[in-house]
Amino acid sequence: MALYERVEILTTDESDRWNEALEEMCEFDFHHLPSYHRLAEMRGEGRAVMIVYRGGDCLISFPLLLRPIDTPLGAAGYMDATSVHGYAGPLASVADLPQRTARRFTDILNDFFASHNVVTAFTRLHPLFDQSPLLKCQGEIGQIGVTLSMDLTRPPSEQYAQFRRSHRYEIERLRKLGFTCGEVGKEHLDDFARIYTQTMLDLHADEFYLYDRAYFDYLMGEMSGVVHLFICRDGDEVACVGLFATCRGIIQYHLAGTAAGYRKLAPMKLMLDTVRLWGNDLGAKTLHLGGGVGARRDRLYQFKMGFGSREHPYMTWRHVVNPKVYEALREEARKIAGIELDNNYFPAYRHPLLHADKR
Repeated sequence: MALYERVEILTTDESDRWNEALEEMCEFDFHHLPSYHRLAEMRGEGRAVMIVYRGGDCLISFPLLLRPIDTPLGAAGYMDATSVHGYAGPLASVADLPQRTARRFTDILNDFFASHNVVTAFTRLHPLFDQSPLLKCQGEIGQIGVTLSMDLTRPPSEQYAQFRRSHRYEIERLRKLGFTCGEVGKEHLDDFARIYTQTMLDLHADEFYLYDRAYFDYLMGEMSGVVHLFICRDGDEVACVGLFATCRGIIQYHLAGTAAGYRKLAPMKLMLDTVRLWGNDLGAKTLHLGGGVGARRDRLYQFKMGFGSREHPYMTWRHVVNPKVYEALREEARKIAGIELDNNYFPAYRHPLLHADKR
């Protein structure tokens, strides 16, 4: 045990203290912000908390969403813990965390889980941060794929030279055709909402990605200065749209869409080049593009790889806190579904097959 210990459980109502804790971390991203967690709460994704542990000179913070388990057995008051959509996970104030501090933190974490009847815990880890030392003492860490990013610390000309030749050709062609791209204000959210939503419908995206207008208004209102809207135009016509977030030198490619009539021209290539140059002016270090659908090496991955991108392992952490209750919940879920459930889906009692009739 450290000579000095302190544990705080912060909520989004304590955003000032939440932000103060983040500022002590070596690194964090916009997915860790209390404002982003409040948005998840507004969408009914859970109740946000950040567990903050100080042991001596080390500070560890871990934001999570707590959710009640909605099954007959879950009526006993059981909950689980998960992460916001995107890349979150725990953070530390020192780069080389002592192992004894990591072990002590996991003890604190398990005490919190026990006191809140948490059966399982899950988080997506940030591909740009090495968070495994904070969680390797318990649970399982596994790689589900890769994500991609542009290195903005290199000279802009070198960045562009690393683009796939066909990408460079098509970007120059779009410019010659008169396409323009730049940051715009929230007064253009109608254009964004219309094109983004139609893109998701055309792609048959999961219902989760069909955000309502209030979601976009929140991003451009409550998170102004963090979230930025870009539009690419062909004259007066909007060709593609994108929302990008900036935090601590990282630009995240958050949401985007392309108008149906422009998809063959791929104006998103011009937009990403524009955001890259904008990031250079900001002094950003990384433009994180994310990965393919489901972190696979698919067509979306190949598109993003064409920007001379670096690969990063995309990891998740799974922890069965209460094995006995988890097995009972999994058996209950199997009976409700009427078939054997995919063992790779975690937690099993939240398998999509169990909720298909609620969509």
